[in-house]
Amino acid sequence: MKRNSQQRTYIRTVLLSIIGLLFMTGCTGYQIESLGNELNEVQGKVASVASAVGKQTYGPDETLNLLKALQAGNVASTPFNPYALPIGVGLTGIITMLEALRRKEKGSRKHAEYELRNGNNGKPPGKK
Repeated sequence: MKRNSQQRTYIRTVLLSIIGLLFMTGCTGYQIESLGNELNEVQGKVASVASAVGKQTYGPDETLNLLKALQAGNVASTPFNPYALPIGVGLTGIITMLEALRRKEKGSRKHAEYELRNGNNGKPPGKK
């Protein structure tokens, strides 16, 4: 019961502080109402971006997961983000480059394993 009372006191103090600050800065009721409307609008946008990021499928690579999450969020923000197109192009290019590097590394590793299995007589991979 005491904790609940302390929480109420804290909330009252915060609210009175905010009201005092708004009064001191000269904010009008209309400005506060428009701020509330803008917050509601932004909350909807944030919810749509968060939903898109949550629906994205992720793999074992953390770097690619981060880039794919950024890409999903960027696509979801397209209706209200004027920079979505260039950001999307950049993210797609980075993801493509990282995936190509991964495929190249995987191919080099497989080639080295092949060289070792087929008796390379102790020479470096690629030289017979």
